[in-house]
Amino acid sequence: MVKPKKVPSLPTAPPTAPKPPVPPPASNPTLPAIPAIPAAPPVPKAPPLPEWLAKLYPFTPRSFMTPRGARMSYLDEGPRDDAAVLMLHGNPTWSFYYRNLVRELVPKLRCVVPDHVGMGLSEKAGGLRVLACVADRRRGGAGRVAAAAHVYLVVHDWGGAIGFGFAARHPEMIVRVVVLNTAAFASPRLPWQIALCRLPGLGPVLVRRLNAFARRATSMAMSRRRLTSGEKRGYLFPYDSWDHRVAINAFVHDIPRRKSHRSRPSLDAAERASPCSGTGRC
Repeated sequence: MVKPKKVPSLPTAPPTAPKPPVPPPASNPTLPAIPAIPAAPPVPKAPPLPEWLAKLYPFTPRSFMTPRGARMSYLDEGPRDDAAVLMLHGNPTWSFYYRNLVRELVPKLRCVVPDHVGMGLSEKAGGLRVLACVADRRRGGAGRVAAAAHVYLVVHDWGGAIGFGFAARHPEMIVRVVVLNTAAFASPRLPWQIALCRLPGLGPVLVRRLNAFARRATSMAMSRRRLTSGEKRGYLFPYDSWDHRVAINAFVHDIPRRKSHRSRPSLDAAERASPCSGTGRC
């Protein structure tokens, strides 16, 4: 019987001493420490709509922060295409004003409807300068359609001054303009109801405490039919307190009666861009 040969074992290497830790690089006292980049704060959401309003306004409002740090609410409904309808409301309305038009158009067209800051479901920011701060709104509402090559612009009331200002800055985007009851030019005439709301002392009481401006608009602005109780309730929904009527009051006082008014340059620029320019009316 053949006995197996013994295989010699391989020599083992001697144990090595552990390597000393590598010291950190010496800091350069001449270079300041790089601060950590803070994460962008989340955009606060508007509270959910009550059930009765959701039946009249069956949309999902979205929000984003304007360059000045205010939350703006807006609708963005319909297919994503290279064309969009941008609808701009006036005072004292909000995107609720366009609810039926949105429902008619969304099967075929994208509809973008912002609530101006201080109006509708947007943040009710204080210290507003309405038309003088219109650049925020142009970058805001229009920014939602920046990817669209073609914009169909629909304007009503103050939306005319805001919308024509946007059209002047981006004429290459505008395909058509739908002009509703609006004024984008200085007028020598001021309705007595608005003049009353501009009076020192009395004006804030009427507009912000009693909500008289918005309440009267739900009846005085109608000609062909009356609003239902639900429709009136919908228009007035965002304006339920003194603080929430800040922009209504700001719009009233932002009507430039004099050439020296802070909003006059913005209104003059909008008038020059208006399809009604030179006619004095729309």
